Amino acid sequence: MTTLTMTPADLLKYRDELVRTGKFFPLGRMRTIAVGPCDTYTPPPNDPIISGWGPQPQRNARGRMLDFSGQWLPIGQAEDKSMILVTSTMVRADGYIGLPDLVDPMWRAADYSPEEAMTPDCDANCRKLVDILPSGEKVEHKHVNLRGDKDKPRLIPQRLEDRTNDRLAGTNFLVFQPVLRITYQPEELKTGDEHGFKPAEWKIEFRPDSSGTHCAFLADEKTGVCHFFGGIPIFGGDTRG
Repeated sequence: MTTLTMTPADLLKYRDELVRTGKFFPLGRMRTIAVGPCDTYTPPPNDPIISGWGPQPQRNARGRMLDFSGQWLPIGQAEDKSMILVTSTMVRADGYIGLPDLVDPMWRAADYSPEEAMTPDCDANCRKLVDILPSGEKVEHKHVNLRGDKDKPRLIPQRLEDRTNDRLAGTNFLVFQPVLRITYQPEELKTGDEHGFKPAEWKIEFRPDSSGTHCAFLADEKTGVCHFFGGIPIFGGDTRG
């Protein structure tokens, strides 16, 4: 349990121990963290996601949103309901520490050529062996891939260093503060103790604690260990509500 004499370092170790020993209630898998503005943060210039730089900046701008889509990060709640825990490390599919790449909001697929319009590409998982001609004759199927990578979205990196406003002194933790809200897909216990996820997205909002401290998200850029620190979580329902 937490005590009044615990230092911030003690609290982080305590959170690590809760995760290591499984002393938490699973909540689900986190998709986004909305981080608000602060005096110590300067956004990178011409960023198509943070500032929405481009032809339609107001529509594309997302600010300091941390987006885990495709790499959803599991979260839980301490058994005494005093804190939100990140129960896994932030590791990308390629094994590196960090956030997943996002589709460039300014990307648009190339126009179809007359030949591409007349002869649609096969599905990527096509297993067809024969084609039937108008005459009824069966011929060997030829896989069509005229478009190549033209329909593959262009990705841009979602860098932690572009979104952090501070570093925790003497550590590898990058600080993202103030955390305003997180969204997550809630866990659902199915029959036979099988775990799944509800087809919805819920939210947790944060307000400052009694000392006036806003919630911060901490991410160790070397190990991928993450923590929420400070603030008071307010559980909401479906983000559509």
